[in-house]
Amino acid sequence: ISLLHVMSKAARRVDISVAYASSALFVLQAFVQRCAGKVLPLLTRFAEAVLRCLEPSDPALRRHSLMAVTSALHEMVQTFPMVDFHQSSQKFAVGTSDGLIVVYDLRTATKWRILEGHAGAVAAIAFSDDGNRLCSYSAVDCTVRLWQTAAAGFFGGLMSSGGRCLKQQELPPLPPSQATGNQSSAWRTVSLKWAERGGVKLVRENGDALHPTRWCFRAMPSSPK
Repeated sequence: ISLLHVMSKAARRVDISVAYASSALFVLQAFVQRCAGKVLPLLTRFAEAVLRCLEPSDPALRRHSLMAVTSALHEMVQTFPMVDFHQSSQKFAVGTSDGLIVVYDLRTATKWRILEGHAGAVAAIAFSDDGNRLCSYSAVDCTVRLWQTAAAGFFGGLMSSGGRCLKQQELPPLPPSQATGNQSSAWRTVSLKWAERGGVKLVRENGDALHPTRWCFRAMPSSPK
């Protein structure tokens, strides 16, 4: 945490030099590469430390940091199955150990939505091709959930910070040693990807691959008015 704090501050010191600030971001990227297990519980802190360099209120910092920020975020997406990025909408999403999915807007460098519904750690997420939906998986509550991530219009965006779970699919339980905790390396096995015809393909912690054509998502009840 102390390294993250120090590098986060250094990454914004373009007044010292652009190279100095960029090197701090590359240190964070290297830490993801070499110590992914230690970064795992701190994913949202890492994301926010990097995204602070994209704040629109500091155009010079944003301009000089863009390449290093892009590289660091790409490393997170490639390393962690519970992190994903949608290029066209500029949305960056992180699944957390407490069951939340935090969606950031890279254009404003702020939290855009917080998706609540999973009862435990989110093991994998994936945006649909159009960015209007996001699929998530948790081994703790043994569900795959489908979320609406399309913009809800101007007033909807201002008045709501949450997202709607459209559907969910229950899965067979895993052994507790595989379903809980960030200490094991089982999370590296997980993969969640969109397939043809709007389905998703999941590889779980035990290596089981579930094909989307076998699934039948259950629609979630609408919230009371």
